[in-house]
Amino acid sequence: MELYEKITALRKVKRLTQQDMAEKLNMSDNAYSKIEQGKTQISVERLKKIAKVLDMEKQDIENFEEKMIFNKIENGTNTNFGNGINLSENFEKEREAYKSHISDLQKQITTLEKQIEILSKLLNK
Repeated sequence: MELYEKITALRKVKRLTQQDMAEKLNMSDNAYSKIEQGKTQISVERLKKIAKVLDMEKQDIENFEEKMIFNKIENGTNTNFGNGINLSENFEKEREAYKSHISDLQKQITTLEKQIEILSKLLNK
């Protein structure tokens, strides 16, 4: 995972928009967007400022791996990370809502597959 991808993931975990980050870093939205696209070299000083906005240490960003979040959640352990990453309590609710939505979509797919099968039979008569 590249540094810019880590910054993007952590920003989303912290529920900040790119505009929030740009404002807190005193830069334009476009300039910040280029950081998250990997189009801008991130200096040590800039990384320290980003870390401060994310309420983390620079090293926590550099060492971050997305699987840290999902492993904690899947194992049902506390989602408060010692490295400064705190997931909101709503994260688990959102996760359950997505699981429910996925289940509903799977049911719709099954229904559509059955309809396709019936229509195919009708066309082949």
